[in-house]
Amino acid sequence: MSNRAKELINMVDTIQNKLRQMVSELQAFKTPRREITDDEVYTYMFDLQDSGEVNMLGSVPYIKRVFGLSDEVAGKYLVHYIENYNELYKIYREPISEIYPNVEEYVVAEPVAEPVAEPVAEPVAEPVAEPVAPVKKKRGAKRYDEMTEEEQVAAKARRVANKAKKVPVPAPAPKRVIKIKKQKNTDGGA
Repeated sequence: MSNRAKELINMVDTIQNKLRQMVSELQAFKTPRREITDDEVYTYMFDLQDSGEVNMLGSVPYIKRVFGLSDEVAGKYLVHYIENYNELYKIYREPISEIYPNVEEYVVAEPVAEPVAEPVAEPVAEPVAEPVAPVKKKRGAKRYDEMTEEEQVAAKARRVANKAKKVPVPAPAPKRVIKIKKQKNTDGGA
């Protein structure tokens, strides 16, 4: 490949990258801005980490796509997430009882009165016969130890009758080998 062709390919790649960037920036202007809170972003980041879909170092495109942020802002969220992971984990993932061990002291549950139900006589159900599963018929002959005496006698009679029906096939005739002796040439010629 000539140098000129390589230069053209590199130029086309550069133009494509710039066009992609411009399209993403235009889409950001099209979509109405909404206020994004840090809580939403960090909760999403912890959910993304828990899903295992991506290594968190590669999460910037995900954050950009979901929240419509620029590369710079999404990158700042990621850096803050990495640098302050332990503090953020306590806020967004640890159960509240681990952050505030005496939380039960502050939560006062009001007793809930259970409605008193009158005893209801349970209807007496008639015993229902259990459904009988259809017996699968085995294919092939039964084993003799599974047969009754009558079945054994009948099976032996069938076996004897089948043997009697078989016609013996005569053995094939032996092949005849003919040996031809070569005669000596007595003409003395060719």
